[in-house]
Amino acid sequence: MANTLMRAERERNQPKVLSTFYRKRVFPFIQELNKHIDDAEILHNSAILFLLCLQKIPWVLNSVQTNYEYKNTALRTNIGNIDLDHPFGLAPGFDKNCRAPVSIQKLFGFGLLTFGTVTRYQQEGRKEYPRMVRLDEDKSAINFLGFPSWGSDRVLPNLIEARKLLD
Repeated sequence: MANTLMRAERERNQPKVLSTFYRKRVFPFIQELNKHIDDAEILHNSAILFLLCLQKIPWVLNSVQTNYEYKNTALRTNIGNIDLDHPFGLAPGFDKNCRAPVSIQKLFGFGLLTFGTVTRYQQEGRKEYPRMVRLDEDKSAINFLGFPSWGSDRVLPNLIEARKLLD
């Protein structure tokens, strides 16, 4: 009886709707973009811009989070006195200037988010192109951006806004 209840609880918490939504809507959209945009940096910046636009429409993000959020108490963890719903996080580099943290959190449900690299002063990063290279056979990209940053004075308001919206 206990095993049946545990299995039922596990099945109830499986993110089937999210995986279906991703497989049928998000992934085909990304594949189509990949066919038409050869420059990995432009594709990356387009993704950030899309997430930034979504962040400006709170009702969309809230409905997505409500429908696709996944929580399982077995995955709860504590790192450095910070409680996390689960230990899966976003490494630094995707959203270097903390432009769309609310969208990233609500759409993908990471246990923690890391942004940057944020430098004290604004800087361009590597100037030679390409700054990102796609590896189609590995379905990946290599980042040679260096440390482009808007600077801490410009990034801090993004963090403050994100904190308010995520609390």
